[in-house]
Amino acid sequence: MKTKLSMMLPLLVTAVLIAMSVPAKAAYLETWPQSGITWFSVSEGNTEYTGQGNNWYMYINGTPQNTSSFTGSIGLNNGPVDVNVTTIANVDSGSGWANIKPVVGTTLESLTFTPTPANQNAYGDFSFRGQVGDNRQVLIDVKTAQGNEYKSSLALPSSLFTVDKSAPQDFTRIGFYLTNESIQSVIITNPDFKEVKQIEFSPASPVPIPGVAWLLGSGICALIGLKRRSCKN
Repeated sequence: MKTKLSMMLPLLVTAVLIAMSVPAKAAYLETWPQSGITWFSVSEGNTEYTGQGNNWYMYINGTPQNTSSFTGSIGLNNGPVDVNVTTIANVDSGSGWANIKPVVGTTLESLTFTPTPANQNAYGDFSFRGQVGDNRQVLIDVKTAQGNEYKSSLALPSSLFTVDKSAPQDFTRIGFYLTNESIQSVIITNPDFKEVKQIEFSPASPVPIPGVAWLLGSGICALIGLKRRSCKN
């Protein structure tokens, strides 16, 4: 029995270390805590911040042209409607993981993303890339399915722009994540947006500490049980 115990202990320790090595949500991202939400950025070339690939891309359905409302599908090109999108002024876009740009002669000031009723509890994270002019202040208004509303603003730091040049400039992915809540709607606003692109939704994944604790506790209980059996024998 002692041999069995000595064999199980390294396996238990290894399992716990593997579980603890799972990265925390946005652990390797620069964060800006704001009122009720946490902003994050992702360095250029590292857009898959959840590690889940294109499962959570918002694909634009159809080819919206000169319109202020259209729909998107999460994880599937031209799939079922998962998100409704509205804008203050008319925009043009293509299908797929495409850019949203203002119609010539107008501005892309504000966009509202509203998951359909069937998806009100589906997403806890939201992120996007884009291009802005001289005004780098992004405002966000998040309403949650749990009845809360969070308003925040972020002055995009120069570190988010790949090349320091005259406006307009592309900025790398920014977004936010909620903790223990889900997105009912998201409004992003900047009076100088030139385009918004590569939008992603994903479910929140909190730090798996409870799972680690459960695994460790279960393993200890198992060892105690085996030791008692050994003593009885």
